[in-house]
Amino acid sequence: MAEFIDEEGRWNASLSAGEATRSLTLYRIREPLNLRGEFLQLLRRLLEENDHYIAGDILKALTSPEGEDMMNLAFFLLVIVFEDAAAKAFGSPHTFLFGEMEDGTVSLMASSDREMTEDLFFKILGVVIERPDLVKTLLIAYAS
Repeated sequence: MAEFIDEEGRWNASLSAGEATRSLTLYRIREPLNLRGEFLQLLRRLLEENDHYIAGDILKALTSPEGEDMMNLAFFLLVIVFEDAAAKAFGSPHTFLFGEMEDGTVSLMASSDREMTEDLFFKILGVVIERPDLVKTLLIAYAS
C-alpha cells in the first residue's frame, strides 16, 4: 500500500487575524481524497450547532508544492484542537487543507501531520462530527 502523505510535497499557508499571524506547512496527500458533497453542508450544520466551531476569512496566503499562488481557487483549512482525552488518543492540533472541486465534491489535499494516515483522518473527522464535546476548538479558515 502506498504511503498516504508525500513529505516532499509541501503546501504553505498563512493565517492572519488582527495582530496574530501564523505560517503553516502542510504535507500533500499522495492521491487527493474525495469526500461526499454533503461534507460542506455538514460543516455548516456543525458551525450552527456548536459555539466552539468557528469560521473566518483569515487564510491570507496559500502556495502549492509547485510554488503556485492558490488564493484564487476554492480552498479552506480545517484546524482542530482537541480536549485532553481526544488529544491523547489522536494528537492535537491537526490542520487539513481541502479544495472544493468544480463538480461540488470536496477533496482532502494536505495535512499538517506528516504521519497522517487515511484511517486516522477518518477517525479524527468522526470525532469532529459525532463528539463535538471532545473538540476544544474547530476553525474553518478561508480566503475572502
